Amino acid sequence: MRTRLTLKIVVCAVALAMSAGCAYRARGGTLVSRLVHGRPDAQAVLPAPQPDLTEWVAKVREIQANASPAPRKPVLTAEMIDPALGEALARIATSPTSANEVRAALAYYHVGILDTAQDHLAEALRLDRSDAAAYDLRARIWRDWGFPAMAVADAHRAVYYAPRSPEARNTLGTVFFALGMTEEARSAYLKAAEIDARASYAWSNVCHVSFLEGDLSGAEQACRRALALDPGLPNAKKYLDRIHAMMTEAGTPGGKRP
Repeated sequence: MRTRLTLKIVVCAVALAMSAGCAYRARGGTLVSRLVHGRPDAQAVLPAPQPDLTEWVAKVREIQANASPAPRKPVLTAEMIDPALGEALARIATSPTSANEVRAALAYYHVGILDTAQDHLAEALRLDRSDAAAYDLRARIWRDWGFPAMAVADAHRAVYYAPRSPEARNTLGTVFFALGMTEEARSAYLKAAEIDARASYAWSNVCHVSFLEGDLSGAEQACRRALALDPGLPNAKKYLDRIHAMMTEAGTPGGKRP
């Protein structure tokens, strides 16, 4: 009798547990699911789908293919602006001679691009080691750079290869003057004027040296000769005005400006 009662109790307990479990599942989950996954009624959050790599690369390539870069403004160079420079370079392209290299160097010299001028002079002298014009211009560049001592050898070479060139003598004179050798400078200027009686620049330089040495009479004569040959010489005008002013202040008679 007692055994039957115990069996009934066990069966009822099992039935009660099963009914409770069914009721829980009906509400949306199991006890295990509650413990592991949290709230049973919350919707699962899935990761966003990743784009396909092939599709992404294709889109990037399409954008690149259809993109149009902003138009660039042309950069103006000295060769484009200066007609003489452009012409000199065109001559080199068709006839790369020493003389044409010197023309290009001179064009660069006039626009103030001295390093490129030096490059063309180096090429000119490679083609012709006796090109006096190349040595003369190279001496002027060294002088203008503030290295007259570096210019001495080239200035002498220019005179050696072109002894009858007034320009080479004048350049030598300017190098001497930059070195403080005024007497040697005056001699070179006078030699240039002797070679070419119309070398107004040489007489203007004689005027300059004489003025700095205090020889106002000699400076006045040289300036007058320079202006007679070329009335537009600025240095000759400037020094002649200063000479007349100094003579007037000192009470020294002097001629009137031409």
